[in-house]
Amino acid sequence: MPKLTYKLLTADDYPDVLKLLKLCYAPNFALIQCLGNIDEDVNSYFALAKGFLKQENSFGAFNEDSEIVGVVVNVGPYLAQRSEFESNLKTKAGKAAYAGFTSAFVGGSIGDVSHILGTDKYWEMKMGTINPKYKGLGIMQGLGKYTYELARKKGIKKLIAYHTYNHTDESLKQIRGWYIVKRINLLDYTDAVSGKKIFAGLKPPHTSEVMMVRDVI
Repeated sequence: MPKLTYKLLTADDYPDVLKLLKLCYAPNFALIQCLGNIDEDVNSYFALAKGFLKQENSFGAFNEDSEIVGVVVNVGPYLAQRSEFESNLKTKAGKAAYAGFTSAFVGGSIGDVSHILGTDKYWEMKMGTINPKYKGLGIMQGLGKYTYELARKKGIKKLIAYHTYNHTDESLKQIRGWYIVKRINLLDYTDAVSGKKIFAGLKPPHTSEVMMVRDVI
């Protein structure tokens, strides 16, 4: 089993984080593949990580050669960045997907979930990615563990994450401390502009988008 080291990330790690995201996140994320050619919007999304890493609350897993093989980008409320990202979306599919998610999950607001969580002391765990060569080693659990410990020290009350996966309530019992607060069936989503079901190409188990929460206690 390879020896792994977990480290707190800074903005200096952005080039390596970006490389991992492009190599392992985009090609394996069902939603991106379903939406087709939205490379410009995906790159804009990844660019958000550069600013997020400045918060110094994200973690990476590194192998013995000091190569990053896993990452989770953690961020607190970021309304300004969300607004800028939304205004910079280029593709129709990207705009429709973003509008659909914000409407379904946060009641049409620009993305703040404080009213759902009952607190603005939360971190969203984003862009969770593992190099496929290192799957099955518990890396995501390790990244979650370090995130939780730092969140507790910083006075954060809740962690949230979104998953494009049709979790059952039974399977959630295996994800320690996490629970679903919202779920949408992506196959039912109709774009308000085009009238099309833009996620019709998704296949199980990637047909649901869930908002998951973990209380930090």
